[in-house]
Amino acid sequence: MPDDCTPIAQLRNLGVACERDLNAVQIYTLGDIKELGIEKTFEVLMLGRIARGARHRNGGGTTFNAVYLYALYGAVHDIDWRAIPDVKKSRFKELTARMRKEHGS
Repeated sequence: MPDDCTPIAQLRNLGVACERDLNAVQIYTLGDIKELGIEKTFEVLMLGRIARGARHRNGGGTTFNAVYLYALYGAVHDIDWRAIPDVKKSRFKELTARMRKEHGS
């Protein structure tokens, strides 16, 4: 199991692209994600992307997608993102729907 000092790119479900996104909002390690919490980490990430006008090369960069939350949850708990409990998936889908309404993305 990774420790709190583990860099983002070395965490399960996350890679260099996620690391780049998270580093852009001063989130560098597993400990940083734990300190903020999964949902707040996602919110900071997405609001940072919007503020920077950052977009993924395929156009999805500012879209509030629950799968990113699954990946963060899996990274914190060291499990595959597809194994996230259904109750968490529902919560994350609700959160992203609310964020889309609030931020229009």
